[in-house]
Amino acid sequence: MKKQILMLSLLFIFTGCAQTRFNDSVVRQSEPIFVDTKPKNSKAYIRFINSSNFESNLMDILNHKLIQNGYEVVHSKKNASLLIDLNLNYFRRNRVVDTRPTIGFGIGRGSGSWGYGFGMESSNNDYFYDAQLSLKISIDDGKKEQNYMTNLDYQNTKGYNSIKILQDDFDERISNQILRYLKDYQ
Repeated sequence: MKKQILMLSLLFIFTGCAQTRFNDSVVRQSEPIFVDTKPKNSKAYIRFINSSNFESNLMDILNHKLIQNGYEVVHSKKNASLLIDLNLNYFRRNRVVDTRPTIGFGIGRGSGSWGYGFGMESSNNDYFYDAQLSLKISIDDGKKEQNYMTNLDYQNTKGYNSIKILQDDFDERISNQILRYLKDYQ
């Protein structure tokens, strides 16, 4: 009985100590988009240009999510009433120098003389990643074509070093943001 109480107590104490940092990133838009046009059909065409040197599966993820949400992804923009143009402008690693001042003092003697020393600075390097994606959504409702444009800026918090985790997080967050724009007008 004491073992069970001890184990339960330890479980209760250490619950919440684990930290998942996967959700520490944000996506911001340069211009607000309010989609107020319904496409004449559910056919979508995606054009993805990668101007950065970052490998991204965004087109595959977005294809899959559009199909899950009732769209038919086609390979010719002539057949589609929803056109999504994407350009990954950059995905870069940024260095953050975290300066923490320290004070040290020492006195020494050697070779018949005395000396002293004094130090003031040490630093710790850390990194964060950011990206920018240009987005243009064109919707043809049968009468006219309406265009919506913005830049989506992605940034994670410092401390990540796994490119694979960042790639998955970037692809997921950007595709979810695009679907939020289209949600009310399927």
